[in-house]
Amino acid sequence: MVKAILKTPEDESQEAANMAGQKIDVSNAPVAIELPAKEKKFDADGKEIKPVPLTQGEQIRNNVVREAATGQEAIANNNNSMNDVKEKWDQKAKDQEE
Repeated sequence: MVKAILKTPEDESQEAANMAGQKIDVSNAPVAIELPAKEKKFDADGKEIKPVPLTQGEQIRNNVVREAATGQEAIANNNNSMNDVKEKWDQKAKDQEE
């Protein structure tokens, strides 16, 4: 029972493929690439120039913008789901009328 709970989605997918008698082809799977490190900038004395830290106001602004974007995405997802359900039931009502 514990093994079933600890299975990853990859394990479950592999088991399903094994039950179907097929091996999962991963030859075309995307590979993560590592981005090159950002170049550090140095001043005339050879010290690293670090970016200026954000002020508390800028941090609050960024947080509010992130929260608003998340809320907008949630609202859009809800609207899409509601439209899908409405279309489904409209189609069923139309079928019943015929």
